[in-house]
Amino acid sequence: MKMLVWFVFVLGALSAAGEVFVAKVGGKVTLNCGVSSYTNSLRWYHGNDFLHSNMFLFSMLGTVELVRRSVVRQTDLEISSVKETDAGRFTCSADLTRHEHSLSLFSVSVSVVPSADLLLGSEATLQCDVKGLIEGCEVKWKSPNVDSPEWSPTAQLKPVTSSHDGTWQCIITCGSNQLSEDLTITVQGNRQIPEMKTPVFVIKKQTNVCFPFQSRLLQHQQQQLHCAARRIAQRPSLPGFKSRLWQHFFQLTVKLF
Repeated sequence: MKMLVWFVFVLGALSAAGEVFVAKVGGKVTLNCGVSSYTNSLRWYHGNDFLHSNMFLFSMLGTVELVRRSVVRQTDLEISSVKETDAGRFTCSADLTRHEHSLSLFSVSVSVVPSADLLLGSEATLQCDVKGLIEGCEVKWKSPNVDSPEWSPTAQLKPVTSSHDGTWQCIITCGSNQLSEDLTITVQGNRQIPEMKTPVFVIKKQTNVCFPFQSRLLQHQQQQLHCAARRIAQRPSLPGFKSRLWQHFFQLTVKLF
């Protein structure tokens, strides 16, 4: 007895493992096809919706709205102004090999309480809210201070210090994919107040000697102000004389500052 065994071969497309891509709503994302080149044809689909096709020297476009916000660059699909409806399965068919990918979308909002303008020594709370976060993703705050450790999605600043001034980043990490949202904080009182440079003079009527205090002026500049003050104190009250001397005194002061 002979047994006949039939082998049926179905000609179809081979399927290759795909990637999971992440993007922010309103942002831009590039989906890698999985191949760097193709011989005959390249096609992109979103779910069952046809998007783009390049076959030999001819290109075809689909009719769905996503087509207007996407473009094929070599083999990759670039999507701009990402919408929530863009999430889901994407298929890149290069020649006879299909690469199926998925796109997960996040809606990220960052905030600081009480406000982004903080006083040195006060308290504040930074919050990073991510909607649509998938399992395995991590959310952390990164401060402007490069030596500072990363913070959790809720960062407590107690107290606010000068190192908190600058641009904070809420970073969402999903495997090899990383997204970020910026938040700029200004710490009032963060800048050091320079030492007083205004000269203070004490004039003793008996000796007519001027004593400069808390001054960084050069010696000859001190002498100019010193002499001007002495002349004003010693001169008689002639009409308009002292007013001209005071004017000269103030002109010297203005030049110094």
